[in-house]
Amino acid sequence: AVVSTQSTGCAGADRLQTGMRGVEAKAYNEISKAEKLKPMELELKKLEDLSEAIVNDFQYMKSREKLMRDTNESTNSRVLWFSVFSMAVLLGLALWQVFYLKRFFKAKKLIE
Repeated sequence: AVVSTQSTGCAGADRLQTGMRGVEAKAYNEISKAEKLKPMELELKKLEDLSEAIVNDFQYMKSREKLMRDTNESTNSRVLWFSVFSMAVLLGLALWQVFYLKRFFKAKKLIE
């Protein structure tokens, strides 16, 4: 893939930076001359390299997907336990408040 970015230098002038990675970065003309490949063989070599790059990309995406799925499941578990803990605390506070107010009103002789 061709990567191009524009950045501003110290003097304010815009620069264009390009770089190639993967299959696009290979110099197939030089490979063709060094290995004495015919044009059809060169195209097959390009296709072989491209398919290998695609397989590698899919393996990388599969590993990233597994990592993100594990992170998602872990986060869901933590959220579940946090909400259970929050509900228990709120329930405990509600019960304490009921008993406290009941005792308070009995002390003031407002209820029996």
